[in-house]
Amino acid sequence: MRIFDYIDDDPLVQITISNPRNKIEKRTLAYADTGSTVLAIPKDIWDYLGLEYTESTMVGTVHGLDWAWIDWVDVEFIDNFELVPVILSKDPEVILGRFILDKFVVTFDGRTKKLKVED
Repeated sequence: MRIFDYIDDDPLVQITISNPRNKIEKRTLAYADTGSTVLAIPKDIWDYLGLEYTESTMVGTVHGLDWAWIDWVDVEFIDNFELVPVILSKDPEVILGRFILDKFVVTFDGRTKKLKVED
């Protein structure tokens, strides 16, 4: 089991995102968000990784339905690597959704401000 302390009262975890086509990678903090299905990243990380603006999809966000660019990235989280869909978010935060979180048993302990993740 891995235990992550909340950062500023938020369940943030360290992940590495990489573009499988050019191997450029970015290590970043991400919000562990069970309300999100996919990984969502802001434009600065999207452009840094060299992701493509060729395919879009309709997504439901906290702001309602909207179109978003979609691509695929490799994500490293707790020594596991997964190829997952990623959407370009209008928000500045990186959101780690259920495509990754559903591979684990995840407990949000609000009392102790800890996120517990089990394989």
